[in-house]
Amino acid sequence: MSSNSDISQFVVSDLSSCPTSSILLAIEHAGVGIAYWDLQNQIVYFSSSLQSKGVDIDWVMPKEGGFALTPTMSIVKNPTASLDLAAAYIDTAISTDVQTQMTEMSYVLPTNKNVPIPAAIAQKLGNNLDEILTKLEFLDWATINKNRTEWVAEFDKIVQV
Repeated sequence: MSSNSDISQFVVSDLSSCPTSSILLAIEHAGVGIAYWDLQNQIVYFSSSLQSKGVDIDWVMPKEGGFALTPTMSIVKNPTASLDLAAAYIDTAISTDVQTQMTEMSYVLPTNKNVPIPAAIAQKLGNNLDEILTKLEFLDWATINKNRTEWVAEFDKIVQV
């Protein structure tokens, strides 16, 4: 895909709430040229699949950087189930084996620094977490929380849901 293509030639669509199969059909057959689609929906995997069928598609990182989402796992205070089981679940989730499978299947970045970065992500963002993290923007929750009520009110005025 040419990086200097005239963007006006593309059909633009928000397919973020569509099932993966619908997104693939829209991209492959309906002329959709630009679509918001996050890595959780495995754009890297499916764009590679479409590329192998001859579809001119690729995923890109905005030059300003992409947003990093930081999921967490926590053990609640006074768990009703075993504290040991909860800890074992987290230990398993951050193990090299599970983290490797997660990065290969869904292209999430690993928490475990012993897990290699998948080639498709390394090619675009870098070979290690430290390098990749410099290209990502993290949400400033202090600012968001301080302004949330005002921003939601403004959004509601503009959009009028």
